[in-house]
Amino acid sequence: MAKRKSKIIKLVIILNIILLSLIFPIYFLINIVFAVDRSNHPEATVLLLSNNTIGRDNALWVSLGIDPKIHTIPFVNPENSLGNKTSDLYNLNFSNIDVVIVDSFLPQGDDLDYLLSYINGTNKSTGMIFFGGNYSENSIFKIRNLLPIEFAINKPALNLTLYEFFTNQTGIPEFPTQGYLDYIYSVTKPYEIVSNEAQVAVSKDQESLPDNQKSIYSKRIAWQSCPLIYERILTYNTKKNQNAITIVEVPNTKEPLMAKWNYPNNPTTEVIYLSPGTAYLYEYKDGKFVLNEWNTPFHLWPYFNYLIYMMVFDVANLSGFGDEQIETYAQWPYSPIPHDKEAAIWMIFVASLWVFNFVLFFSLGKSKRKINESKSLNSQSNQPVNSQENKIQEKSNKI
Repeated sequence: MAKRKSKIIKLVIILNIILLSLIFPIYFLINIVFAVDRSNHPEATVLLLSNNTIGRDNALWVSLGIDPKIHTIPFVNPENSLGNKTSDLYNLNFSNIDVVIVDSFLPQGDDLDYLLSYINGTNKSTGMIFFGGNYSENSIFKIRNLLPIEFAINKPALNLTLYEFFTNQTGIPEFPTQGYLDYIYSVTKPYEIVSNEAQVAVSKDQESLPDNQKSIYSKRIAWQSCPLIYERILTYNTKKNQNAITIVEVPNTKEPLMAKWNYPNNPTTEVIYLSPGTAYLYEYKDGKFVLNEWNTPFHLWPYFNYLIYMMVFDVANLSGFGDEQIETYAQWPYSPIPHDKEAAIWMIFVASLWVFNFVLFFSLGKSKRKINESKSLNSQSNQPVNSQENKIQEKSNKI
């Protein structure tokens, strides 16, 4: 019995050594056969304006660092920089910057004017991706013309709405006082941050279009899998009269969550707006300021990193690189799904297990048959040879 166990152990060890010796050559072979050729894929440089320090806690910094084709230059809010911000916007070489991502921070005064001159076409047509956040009113009012949405109620529209409601209800043809209209608008916030939960859905406008006219964002991303959105800038409408498109919205409310346009005053500048934010921001709760991360489930969503990749190369305005050249979710090497290489490794691993099990099974079966044959021979050799003596013995026992 001990001898049999020893043989089995030796067999298992030999099979394991064979499998281990084949792993590395097979792995390198798979890397060669299934290597993803991205040599023709261009690179993009991104300027990240962030309210948070640069590190693992900065969701956009982490996401931008996944694909080596994206190079990121951080510019952190001086109040939160802790020594890791770019020293001065004026020291940046904007000729090499393809995209500006605004993440809950905008510079003030002349710095902001200088930045906008490289986005609005004055000095350059740099693409922009704008995330929701807690911005200053002055900065918001300076940049709002670049955005494809309205997050502050338009005064003439508000006045007309109130006027029509008053005249329809009372029958009086004239509104009693212009001062009341001015008061209503004066107490209206320039923009409002909300934190109620909201579902995400492809906009009705996008759904109504044929596939060849839909945005790549509505076609390539499974928005039905997107988690609930919470903290965001409340957005009233998309500037559709200026060819802006709503990509995703809160269902049944028409509240835009993601919108895009080519800036009308300089159509080569592409701008994407997302009302949800992803930054850490201080919020006043229960008499004190608390640091809160906006929309954690959103930036942990499996499609989030791919969404960042798509937006960067969509608005970067790189020559000869359009929507069709942007990799799909299945093609992008960093999407969390099995690609050709991983699938091949997995199949080889499963096949190796099957071979290992079959070899072990047949080897043990052969060993077992030999043992049974040996036992059978031993039992036969122990039987009485002389059957006549057995008969005589039986008769004597009867007498």
